[in-house]
Amino acid sequence: MAKAPSLAARIAVLAVVASLCGLVAWSVFRSSKQAVTSEKAPALAANPSDPKAAGAKPADASQPDVEAKAPAGVAPVVQPTAPATPAASGAVPPPVPAPIGKLAAAKQSVATAVGTVGSLDPASAKLLEATFSLRGAGLSSVKLTQHFTSIKRDENVEMQHERTMPSGQVFTPLSLLGVQIDSVYVSLAEATAWKELGPGEFEATIVDEAGKAVGRVHRKYELPDASYILRVAQEYTNLEGVDRTVRWFQIGPLELPADVVTYGGDKRRARFGYLVDSSSDPSRQLVLADDSAFLLDRPHVIGGGTPSAATPLDMPLWPTPHSTERKYELVWTGATNRYFAAVTIPLLPASPAGTLLVKNLPNVESVDRLFAFDAAGGAVALRLNGVKMRVKAGGSLDMSQGFFAGPMSAREIKKDPLGKNAGLAELVLFNFGGMCGCCTFAWLTQPLLGLLTFLHTITGDWAVGIICLVVIVKSCLHPITRWSQIRLQRFGKQMQGMAPKMAKLKEKYANEPKILQEETAKLWREEGINPAGALGCLPMFLQTPVWMALSATLFFAIELRHQGAFYGVFQMLGSPGSPVWF
Repeated sequence: MAKAPSLAARIAVLAVVASLCGLVAWSVFRSSKQAVTSEKAPALAANPSDPKAAGAKPADASQPDVEAKAPAGVAPVVQPTAPATPAASGAVPPPVPAPIGKLAAAKQSVATAVGTVGSLDPASAKLLEATFSLRGAGLSSVKLTQHFTSIKRDENVEMQHERTMPSGQVFTPLSLLGVQIDSVYVSLAEATAWKELGPGEFEATIVDEAGKAVGRVHRKYELPDASYILRVAQEYTNLEGVDRTVRWFQIGPLELPADVVTYGGDKRRARFGYLVDSSSDPSRQLVLADDSAFLLDRPHVIGGGTPSAATPLDMPLWPTPHSTERKYELVWTGATNRYFAAVTIPLLPASPAGTLLVKNLPNVESVDRLFAFDAAGGAVALRLNGVKMRVKAGGSLDMSQGFFAGPMSAREIKKDPLGKNAGLAELVLFNFGGMCGCCTFAWLTQPLLGLLTFLHTITGDWAVGIICLVVIVKSCLHPITRWSQIRLQRFGKQMQGMAPKMAKLKEKYANEPKILQEETAKLWREEGINPAGALGCLPMFLQTPVWMALSATLFFAIELRHQGAFYGVFQMLGSPGSPVWF
């Protein structure tokens, strides 16, 4: 029988085994630590000269160092740093663009006057006239050819005009405020930055400290015949030998002038057209604009309360938590009043049958409201903030857009394929807004307007057409009205026949009201009388939506603006210079 090992031998064996296990564990830990260190090292050594690479807290991305002041309220884009490639992989790291120094817009020869696109001649095929400003190569004025401020037809409706505020702030419609190249913002709002190449065509050049051109911006406005939509072709060309990240900032539409007749209140609004999420519309072609959250009246746009010099300059309007939650995507944005609209839209190509279009407003990340105060109540403008776009060396970035300035008429809008494809007809929404928005019954307005337009073609007069429309509505509801009247008459006769019995019950239970109520109900059941069967209010409830929708239709329809009534008879009988018109 073998002798059992001594206690000392057992302890020695255990010590050896423990030492081996500790050595293995230390080796594994050392290897894993080296692996983690090798993965993190390239990121720390990406830019050895940068103190942030040594472990310092990175700067806030919303407040980078820039060479020029970015538009108020806009966070400039941080110049990206390309991550280093681990040396162990053997790959050659891509070239990193050198940081940009100071950039500025080269001063151009300032023209004494700028050209005009379109015409106000009623005999021309143009529907508007646009004059330009060298400030950001924007619009100085836009006037409509066939629409006037009064029945005298002596002054054309001005849809947009450049505004200079007491604070020195200048709002120029469609002006390009500037571009941000990597982390450097370059202002292009000054008139000296632009050179006019021809009517509605402008160019600006961006140079570095040495005067070398690094980028070029080109804008050209075109207006086809019989169209309310200006085509704005604009692009940025990268003149450097390296790729750059570019972001645009520009003014969109300004608010429209207040209506001359304001008995219905100030109907100036900011509007948005949007695509719903792909689960609701897989084709991504349906454009909507009827969400009440984006039917923004002027007080809401300004920020509530009475506008004053203390009102903030800028305020975000899009996106909102509501639009983000519902996954809306912006298609167009603009400003409207009672009859007209000024809207920035995507410049969509003509699509063959069956072709799906990408309808998003190109490269617009957000929309802000700008406000400047004056004695007249201030001015509101929309600012479009672009997304970061990579422009290759020698390449170009296309930022072309369309600009609709015209009447809110679905028929007129759909005549232009560009407006039709952009779903711009959704602008036409006869809704009083505010607390009365939900009870306008906007879904009834378009059928009523269609019927009224048909009656106008037959009668040749809008007032007679309205009378015919009322007669048609009353005739359609007449069977219900007659049925209700018969029930009311029957109920009245039953109550007359029951009067003696009711008198006896009142005399018998004069001091017992609870018993009187019970006996009265019992008598009504015995006589077969039901007060609810009269339904005297039913016709009123059925007619109310129609009359409210008709009221909204007559209030907003551009077709009725400045139209005479009863073939002009009452206008001829009116006092000279102040005839009665719609």
